[in-house]
Amino acid sequence: MSKVIERIKSKAEELAAIRLEIAAMEEAHRVEVEAKKERRDAIQNELLAALRKEDLASIKTTAGETYARSIRRGVDIVNAVLAMSWARDNGAVAIDRRIVAQKLAKLDQMPPGFELTETEFISVRKPKNDE
Repeated sequence: MSKVIERIKSKAEELAAIRLEIAAMEEAHRVEVEAKKERRDAIQNELLAALRKEDLASIKTTAGETYARSIRRGVDIVNAVLAMSWARDNGAVAIDRRIVAQKLAKLDQMPPGFELTETEFISVRKPKNDE
């Protein structure tokens, strides 16, 4: 095999090794982080309940941090047709690029307002296990 091919193959193998290392590290930390996040959420809920029970708006820690009860307002859609009509009339509609790409993937010509783009990347296929 030529030296050029060997060098490229070596680079691909180096990429495979580092991808495995990253995946293993991410998995190990994912479990730890998820456990910490669950504990954080439980403590936050306990703190909210205690503040609510004592009718307090906030509490200050000895470190000087203030933890305050807050309310975040959100919106639920109960009628998609009416909601879409309102959103269109008020400029609150966004184009989902993933769905657009799926629908336009097989077209030879892009409709007005769209342009075909290409991004080069590395695709990795693992060998099939013959068991």
